[in-house]
Amino acid sequence: MRDRSYRKIYQQHYGEIPVDADGRSFEIHHIDGDHSNNDPLNLKAVSIQEHYNIHYSQGDWYACLLISGALKISPEEKSNLSRLAALEAVKNGTHNFLGGKIQKQAQDRLVEAG
Repeated sequence: MRDRSYRKIYQQHYGEIPVDADGRSFEIHHIDGDHSNNDPLNLKAVSIQEHYNIHYSQGDWYACLLISGALKISPEEKSNLSRLAALEAVKNGTHNFLGGKIQKQAQDRLVEAG
């Protein structure tokens, strides 16, 4: 289970977490991107759409993909986010399929396509 203590830290310092017009709780965004930095000054309550937009503008496709589950995003857009996240992981050398000869060939094809 994910550590969500940052939500409690936010509440202790800023009060209740707002909800949107649909009754959904705002998300708590780590401003510096470091999820281990739960300093209250690093935490910001944002709507789900705002959170998506922040990560989209940063090119953080994996975060967008995770957040997209709570939004009405087309299957095509989710597929595109998955592709972009995979390309980024390949580029960074962090994709879980990297390693063998077949994986190296697939990596080369993804990089060429991106």
